[in-house]
Amino acid sequence: MKKNLLFLAAAAVALASCSSDETTEVNESNAISFRPLVNNVTRAADISAASDIADINVYAFKTGETTPAYIDNVLFDGPTTYTSVAKYYWPSYNLDFYAWSANSESNGDASSQVSTSAYNSYVVTPSASAAAQADFIYATSTNVAKVATGVPLAFSHKESRILVKVKNTAANLQFEVTGWKLGFMAPNGTFNGSTWGSLGTATASTIYTSDFTSSAQTINYHASNTTALTGSQIMIPQAITGVTEYASSSADAAVNGSFIGIEFKATNTSTSTVQQTKVWGIWPIPDVTWVAGKQYTYVIDLADGGYFEKNQTSTDEKLDAIFGGQLIKFATLTITDWDTTPGEIAADM
Repeated sequence: MKKNLLFLAAAAVALASCSSDETTEVNESNAISFRPLVNNVTRAADISAASDIADINVYAFKTGETTPAYIDNVLFDGPTTYTSVAKYYWPSYNLDFYAWSANSESNGDASSQVSTSAYNSYVVTPSASAAAQADFIYATSTNVAKVATGVPLAFSHKESRILVKVKNTAANLQFEVTGWKLGFMAPNGTFNGSTWGSLGTATASTIYTSDFTSSAQTINYHASNTTALTGSQIMIPQAITGVTEYASSSADAAVNGSFIGIEFKATNTSTSTVQQTKVWGIWPIPDVTWVAGKQYTYVIDLADGGYFEKNQTSTDEKLDAIFGGQLIKFATLTITDWDTTPGEIAADM
């Protein structure tokens, strides 16, 4: 997993937030600030280098203690050198640091999706729009004494990144894809500094969409080639249970499990007629637990057409196939560390 190193460095101006019984050094070389060490190429929809972090928030405590806070969720602005408006100087004791960010230079500030009340409590609520989703990163460094060279903070991704690739194994079809989404996801979760808990309940209405209608992707026939759909989704790590049926036999009943949805139009290239007008097809997600810092790449064969998101027949709860007559088929999956080039497993669907 890629880690972004930031160093506690020296800089500054005036003294702030020091109680009368604290011994602090206030000369200009001892104010706490941050500067990036690495400068790697960034990718869309996530934070992949220290230079892409617009700002960070920091908690600090006397080593081994959790109250009172010496630095209490204070914003340090970057991206070149990270400094706070009020300066904090090294005390006479060692410090434990806890830092987080969801603010990317290239993708904008998603900090509003993170609510924190303590150094070990971060409620993350992903945006329904993939383009605005937070990439929540976190770092700790404990028992830190003042050192001239600075103290490294190694940030890592604390959510899961989801990519979708498609292929078309139907020689007589051409697909035009205008969006994709994830459905029946946990709407939020609480990160406690090491693990996730208190996940919100997934429902049919918790849907996260990557919409690229203005630049549709055309998927032509090829026996094996795949095409990455535009965008990625950054989700709460969670246990996924794929949809297998509708919630009831009633018409318009919603699905009862997790899925990938793809909006497409299908054209018969032999007759130049529309085989399927624009529709959302869904593919069940195989049962899996998404882990923080991992990238999950799903491969889907559009030639299968997928299933309707809502019950069409109202005679049973079975998923209704868009192209008719299919067995339930799942998107295939490969799992990699977030910072590596994803491999893939060819779909047999």
